[in-house]
Amino acid sequence: MGHPEKRAAYPPEILNSSRRLEPAGKVRLMLRVVHDINEHVDATADEQPVIEAGPGLDELCRLAAREMIAVALEAERRAYLDAHAGHVDATGRRLVVGNGYANERAITTAAGGVEVRAPRVDDRSEGGQF
Repeated sequence: MGHPEKRAAYPPEILNSSRRLEPAGKVRLMLRVVHDINEHVDATADEQPVIEAGPGLDELCRLAAREMIAVALEAERRAYLDAHAGHVDATGRRLVVGNGYANERAITTAAGGVEVRAPRVDDRSEGGQF
């Protein structure tokens, strides 16, 4: 004996209508990139979309390098601050705190030159230096 056929439980007014049903989770999106809406008002569906290229591979590598360096510097600062969180003065204030960011500097990576803002730390503990 086989399994009975499984059917979706749609109300009869939907099943008998001429409206097309789209399965859940399968939505077809159609995107078009246009530079001037007035030029393409009368465009037909057969025309190919106009797509403008984004940044080149070299620029993507530079952006990725910049982001990775920023994340690494921020993680290093966070680790230093966490390691020195117990250092407090007589009034209970922390001696080691984050202090904004240094001015942007250009550094050279394998991907090319990138601008980086290094996070700063104010370390007032005796002999402390970040």
